[in-house]
Amino acid sequence: ALFLAAMRERLAADASTRFFLATDDPDEEAEVKGQFPGRIITHAKRSYDRGDSAAIEDALIDLYSLAGCDAVIGTQGSSFSAVAADIRGIPLLSIYAD
Repeated sequence: ALFLAAMRERLAADASTRFFLATDDPDEEAEVKGQFPGRIITHAKRSYDRGDSAAIEDALIDLYSLAGCDAVIGTQGSSFSAVAADIRGIPLLSIYAD
């Protein structure tokens, strides 16, 4: 819910905003795409098994795709989000859960 709220804020500031969603959770991906139809870009995953080399390659594609954005909305303490933001020095908005 906190991610969705942050995304809505971005859309309120700029109605043309589109998002790259980096996730390894297919249910989360479907939910976010349903909330923001036509505004979500993803990389199709070949595997969700973190021990599978295809999943690791997919994660690397997600990382660099996310780094290509204007900003990163990430989970508190997420090294994935931090590295993506650091690659190009883009802003990182960390979402803190209570």
